[in-house]
Amino acid sequence: VEEKKEENSKWYAGVGLGNTIYPGNVINKSNLSVLLGMNLDEKVTVEGSVNFASFTLNNYWNGNNGTTVNNGLFAEMEQYSAALAIKYSLFESERFRPYIGASGDYVYRKYKNRIADTIFWNYDNYTTEQTTNAINAAVIAGVDVKITKRFSAGGEVKYSMPVFRQDNGLVTRSYVMVYAKPLEESPYTSWLISLKFAF
Repeated sequence: VEEKKEENSKWYAGVGLGNTIYPGNVINKSNLSVLLGMNLDEKVTVEGSVNFASFTLNNYWNGNNGTTVNNGLFAEMEQYSAALAIKYSLFESERFRPYIGASGDYVYRKYKNRIADTIFWNYDNYTTEQTTNAINAAVIAGVDVKITKRFSAGGEVKYSMPVFRQDNGLVTRSYVMVYAKPLEESPYTSWLISLKFAF
């Protein structure tokens, strides 16, 4: 009698901890993700996720005497993102599943803790906070390792590139030098370690 192959669960949920790496002096303080996915077949998975990350922004440029000068910008930033990804398993394996994929991300950034500087504050009505919106496209590579029938652990690297950005017209730059790009125009790399539960 032919043994019946055990059917895998279609749905899974998970949580993850990671890091987001921007160019320049942007330091990731915390990074948490929540995941919900569905296996369409043995190869293709669709996954939705939300991520919260907080950052310290070392805003500065060098003065004529080589000293650090406050630029009237923001010392902290919170980033909220929602992503929809499609992932393709490179080969079938019961326990070890490397994959590649792509995603579209909505990114909401909230800049906080304004550094006081009279010159810059005069341009934007002394605003202490600012929010921006962006849409990014990303490429993904990762691996899932099955621990038990229901639980698996995963590791993932993601490279995210800006496609569209919209802000409220105020100062958004996080300077490494005077001509640095705003974060909304900068690509970034992130990694995530996750634990997933199939149901």
